[in-house]
Amino acid sequence: MDDSIEKLARETKAFMRFLSKQFKAPSGHFHTTAAKLQNSVLSIILFIILTAIALYRLSLEPGVPALQLVSYFSIFFLLLFVINIIANISTARLFSEPETLSELTRKLGGFYAIPIALSFASFLLTFTQSYPLASILLSISLIIAFILIPLFTITLILIHHQKSIDGFHGILFYLSMTVVGGILLIVFFEDTPIRIVLRFLTFHYS
Repeated sequence: MDDSIEKLARETKAFMRFLSKQFKAPSGHFHTTAAKLQNSVLSIILFIILTAIALYRLSLEPGVPALQLVSYFSIFFLLLFVINIIANISTARLFSEPETLSELTRKLGGFYAIPIALSFASFLLTFTQSYPLASILLSISLIIAFILIPLFTITLILIHHQKSIDGFHGILFYLSMTVVGGILLIVFFEDTPIRIVLRFLTFHYS
């Protein structure tokens, strides 16, 4: 039992060091395999959970249990990440060198330290009833996580390894896949409590 607790403490410290390092130098992990996939996966999961809870705090839905609402939000954000990673994998395969799922997850997750910090700050601000500032920070966090990070990642991949097809076409292809995937996701969740997310993302607060 003591060994398990000690191992958990070591892993937690290592993860916190990883987040601190990535916060200071977000791109440092990109062209090295030294960064562990585990830390990137944990970063993505932590971001999704923090963001879901912060959004729940910002926009309560009458009659829907907290756990259910947070679960809905988490699923929605997880699917957004899946759309990002599918678009990145497809674009890399067609316009650059093929990227494995694990390697691309490692690269994307390595950028999540800043979105995590912003979502955590937003969550804390909800307890002081600073809702406008909390909303702004959470919006910035979502934009960084689901727009800037995947776009920056595929841009770096296309610059580093580019086929005969111009990389600009690769960016257009990636954006097209992301937009189509996002629209389908919104249509699918339109009549669920996820509509809170949609109102939040379009700044139409209830």
